[in-house]
Amino acid sequence: MVFDRFFGSGEEPSSSDSEHEPVDDAAGEEIPSTSSDDQTETKNTGAESSSDQQPNSDREQYQIVDQNTTRVGGKPILTDTANEGTVAGPYVREMFEAGMYNAPAPLWVGYTEDPQTGFREAPLRFDSLFRHNWIAGTTGYGKTTQLLNMMVQWAYSGYGFTYFDPKGQDSRELLRMLPKHRLEDVVWIEPGSTTHENTVGMNFLEVPECETAEELENEIENRVENLKAVFDTSDYWGINMEAITESMARAMMKSEKPFSIIDMYFILLNADRREDFALDVEDPYIREFCLEIAEMEEETVRPLLKRIKSWVENSVIRRIKCEQIVHLYEENADRLESIAESVKSGTIENSDLTAGQVLFIASLRDLQEESGINPNINHVKFRQLLRGVHKGQDGDELAALDKKPRETETIERQLQNTGQLVFYGPPGTGKTYTAQRFARWWLNQQPGR
Repeated sequence: MVFDRFFGSGEEPSSSDSEHEPVDDAAGEEIPSTSSDDQTETKNTGAESSSDQQPNSDREQYQIVDQNTTRVGGKPILTDTANEGTVAGPYVREMFEAGMYNAPAPLWVGYTEDPQTGFREAPLRFDSLFRHNWIAGTTGYGKTTQLLNMMVQWAYSGYGFTYFDPKGQDSRELLRMLPKHRLEDVVWIEPGSTTHENTVGMNFLEVPECETAEELENEIENRVENLKAVFDTSDYWGINMEAITESMARAMMKSEKPFSIIDMYFILLNADRREDFALDVEDPYIREFCLEIAEMEEETVRPLLKRIKSWVENSVIRRIKCEQIVHLYEENADRLESIAESVKSGTIENSDLTAGQVLFIASLRDLQEESGINPNINHVKFRQLLRGVHKGQDGDELAALDKKPRETETIERQLQNTGQLVFYGPPGTGKTYTAQRFARWWLNQQPGR
């Protein structure tokens, strides 16, 4: 079990009716377990919880071997352990768990130290969390750890959240960090996994109900672009492949009949099927090109078929392919249905992307579209993100600024000391503008730029 590292054998006696196992976390001394009078609703992986559990009132221990504790301003902040490496010290854990008793507690994000004030917490007010937040920093400087610590604090406070993990690694670490009484609130959605009994059904060619024709056209075009981004995962993406994908997808999404990517494969596989399909297309403009597709040589259609055929041949892909949800987590079907229906995923032959990673690409493109940004994320950029490589296109050289932006000294000192920045505030308060101006100025100061 993924929790074995943090949950012991339950040897500690319990005064409650049910036994509670000790929780491994970060120190040898006892830390009070969580307690709250509020219901907990968790959206850890995309769905709210119906759990109404209360934390155990008994005291639980973190079972670790404390080798050394670093103090800052007299406070035990970091603990070196025998098996878990460096973890949060007792004082930090107390701040993490403060929401158990006085939610909504401020979110603890770091600390400062100086001879006058000693240790001083760096918090974010709870109401500021409902605004846009951006965490920036170089690779390996703690951005992910910061996010995990934030979610642990929300969990202790009894709040819910949604966490998308395209790498498929950090979410498992989060499970090991969550307080024991919140584990029943977790809903885990992992597209393409072969280790889980239930699988999310999803369909790239399913269009939601729309009130106007213009809204329907926008939904169709968004899905067409997402589908092309999923299929275009190799060095070759010919004009015929793009044209066939566009026309077939538009025709299927405008039809009253339900279609899936697998339907597209079997229709394209045979010239007679392509002709029968084209004759049923109602839109005369789309029908014209579909008839042209029906007359194409097999060599013209086959490159696209090779991209789609893994949907048919791979049993894992068939499980998540393009079906309406029938039984997804039977005990949670009602509250998960609306969420799962909006999830899209898939994979293609000769691609090293998992179905979950393709889901991330498609979902991010949707978010870009909704945010008014031209969708530009694809498999190439995604791989660069995974590797931590962020390189602009040719001609994107940053122009030097005539003078330093405001707050430059403060921002530069923060980057040099910690390698990390957190900008927060409501929309329109200049977070992006400030970051861009500083980045342009700061990068142009670096030697050999």
